[in-house]
Amino acid sequence: MIDHFGIIAPFYDKIFKSWRHFKAYRMSKPEELRICSGCWGGTGRISSELSKTGIKIIVADSSFQMIKRARQEKNLWSVCCVVEHMAFQNESLECILMVDALHHVENQRQTLKELWRILKPGGRIVIQEPDIRKLLIKFIALIEKMLRMRSKFLDAEEVTLLFDGINPNYYIERDDSHYYIIIKKD
Repeated sequence: MIDHFGIIAPFYDKIFKSWRHFKAYRMSKPEELRICSGCWGGTGRISSELSKTGIKIIVADSSFQMIKRARQEKNLWSVCCVVEHMAFQNESLECILMVDALHHVENQRQTLKELWRILKPGGRIVIQEPDIRKLLIKFIALIEKMLRMRSKFLDAEEVTLLFDGINPNYYIERDDSHYYIIIKKD
């Protein structure tokens, strides 16, 4: 299998700029957090912004090259792992951000169960995904398929159907190209 993200790791931050002004960052409510994880956090482009607010950040990603950049260039604590089986204790994180990544994981249902397992009561998961209903996103999905990436784009409502047995409190927001699912653990 090709490590697509390992290949683009050296260029990733140049292609995708800082996300401080984007909704996923604001929805994480950094002013309320002490510890947060960026799942499939890549080079830590979003996590590095959160770390500037004094939050302890853990970047988790399956690409060693992406994690290496998060460690070396942004001095972030990083863990190389698959998101379906993370090495965190039950109910150990206050907030989990997953930005433009759910469509890349192998088992989306197991990923959501795992994120729920490590989320503390009172915590939240913020998932930002490209809105597959949009023409540009359909084009991107086609390109990723041609590149033999394992991407599986779902609409927000399809993602919520994967919450088998979790029964979370969640809401969905949309903008021009993305949707956001904010999941709260009561």
